Amino acid sequence: MVNVPIPLAWSYYVLMVTVKGVPNPDTGFVMDLKILSRLIDAKVLQKLDHRNINLEVDFMQGKLASTENLAIGIWEELEPEVQSGGAKLHSVRLEETENNIVNILATNKDNCHDRSKTQLRKI
Repeated sequence: MVNVPIPLAWSYYVLMVTVKGVPNPDTGFVMDLKILSRLIDAKVLQKLDHRNINLEVDFMQGKLASTENLAIGIWEELEPEVQSGGAKLHSVRLEETENNIVNILATNKDNCHDRSKTQLRKI
């Protein structure tokens, strides 16, 4: 799992990406974290860093800039690359605030998404 902050033009998100698969017998890794980190940097962070999601992010064009749609867009950016690295994308978790968290999980071999949104409240 990789956990990275994403600075946007007006706020920060926290992104957590989890991959799954069989560890490579030569490396012991499902996917080398350096490779996964570079992938997240190139496909997500460089595109989102201090950008206006509505105007400047290619994979968000024509979509409402909700946390759910952003998490789905990130999934779609990462999935082909993770698969080409020999792993499967298991989850994308995007935290907009401590009270607004979106989880996307791979639920079957066709990578249908189980989208859940969590709202946490301190009591």
